[in-house]
Amino acid sequence: SDICETDFEEAPLRPVCIRGPLNHVIAAAIIKKQPDMFQCGVPTTSRPPIFNEIPGHDYHFTSEGAMLDDIRNRKFIEYCTNDNYLYGMSIDSGKECLNQGRQCVLNTTFAKSVRILKSLANIQPIVIYVATSKEQIRNWAPRGPRGPYTLPEYFVNGAFHNGEVDRHD
Repeated sequence: SDICETDFEEAPLRPVCIRGPLNHVIAAAIIKKQPDMFQCGVPTTSRPPIFNEIPGHDYHFTSEGAMLDDIRNRKFIEYCTNDNYLYGMSIDSGKECLNQGRQCVLNTTFAKSVRILKSLANIQPIVIYVATSKEQIRNWAPRGPRGPYTLPEYFVNGAFHNGEVDRHD
């Protein structure tokens, strides 16, 4: 059998990266279902706090200059701008979750975010790809030295339900 069994209590904690449509909805559902096991890292922003936001809980608030320095020093998994403010998820914020004994759930937008975790933070994330079509799944297939790996048929034509695969041929 090719099944690998691991005692979950002894398995190292790893961030869970969710990529694809509605990734933020799926991340929120995972955290809501098991908040003692999963949490989202606290994002960082260069904007000032808005009414009732708690520093260190809702956001890490910082200056634009400090955030740009951290971006240049490759301390962020992802970052973007919105309404002339910077927003991002730092590597340290992801590690804070792991240090608290929880899996960090990241609803990542970019493939490079996963590479950043692997190369800069030396963390091997668990990656969940949410696809809307067979073609999208094939495009996301990992590539080996001889081209894309072949995905098992159940990834293409199936959906998981209660640990079993429901066929949708």
